[in-house]
Amino acid sequence: MVPEDFSTEIPKGQRVRVVSGPLKGFEGEFFGYLRGGQRARILVEFLRSTRVVEVEPGVLKVVNR
Repeated sequence: MVPEDFSTEIPKGQRVRVVSGPLKGFEGEFFGYLRGGQRARILVEFLRSTRVVEVEPGVLKVVNR
């Protein structure tokens, strides 16, 4: 379940930053939710390639540019 204080209105393609956990500091492109909103997929550039990673939605923060 997505935490109440977390916006479920992140559009696909929105830039996000991971704010805690092992991927803290990584930025990527929001790709969507999985498993009833318990996980989120983001695309991150890592080791010269783009990877899809799954994180808890509560660790994401929208990057306003």
